[in-house]
Amino acid sequence: MATDVLHVQHASMQFSDPMPGPKRDFGVIFARDADVVGFTECSQFHDLLVDHCERNGYTLVQPRRPDGDYVSTAVAVKAEQRVYDSGWVFVVPGLSRKPSEGGHNERGVTWVDFGFHRTRITVAEVHMLTGWSGRDNARNDQILDQWRVSTRLAARAARGARVGILMGDVNYDPDGPTPDTPSAILKEAGLVSVFDLAGTDQGTLGRRQIDQVYLARKDRRVKVDKVKVWTDKVEFTHTDHAQVSAWLSIRRRRAFRR
Repeated sequence: MATDVLHVQHASMQFSDPMPGPKRDFGVIFARDADVVGFTECSQFHDLLVDHCERNGYTLVQPRRPDGDYVSTAVAVKAEQRVYDSGWVFVVPGLSRKPSEGGHNERGVTWVDFGFHRTRITVAEVHMLTGWSGRDNARNDQILDQWRVSTRLAARAARGARVGILMGDVNYDPDGPTPDTPSAILKEAGLVSVFDLAGTDQGTLGRRQIDQVYLARKDRRVKVDKVKVWTDKVEFTHTDHAQVSAWLSIRRRRAFRR
């Protein structure tokens, strides 16, 4: 049966980067020609991101929060692919403190449903809340809530005819368990890392593997051809994390409802 190769890329930006750093970074990221790119920490770069999407032929999904500002997670899909639906699921309210004091913006999940050749794809992009002070049980509960919402969204999409993909800055290294470890939640949702499927253990922040792409473990239509963490000097950006790409071979369905 014929297959199509989908190139997905997750790109963690850095909200505190001054210009022209983000402009260069977006140029490097889009030059990799991925079919779909997820971004985190990019609410303040919305106009710049729109410009790069227009010049490189992508449709941008970056919903607004109730207060009118853009959410900090976004997904860019090649314009040749039809976007059927998209949105943002609110999970964790923002905390008005400095980041060094545990402050953060609102957290949720940005998602997009689009057609890729003969397959419907749902991609969810997430920036997981980080732990704080170790014993903050309320914050740990919020972290796990965000994991439950995002994994259920991707797993629910994968149960039907669609391929479900969850990716983002997950602030979780499977080799370094913490009180908010989501291992059980991932297992319950039936999601598995492309790093595990490809048999590689590349780090995205030093040796830590905290930027991820997850697939449904039981979806036999999808095969991971290759995973790459962009750390070589030519392709390296000035963001605090390295970007990660996965090339996925997807078996075509005989019938496809548009």
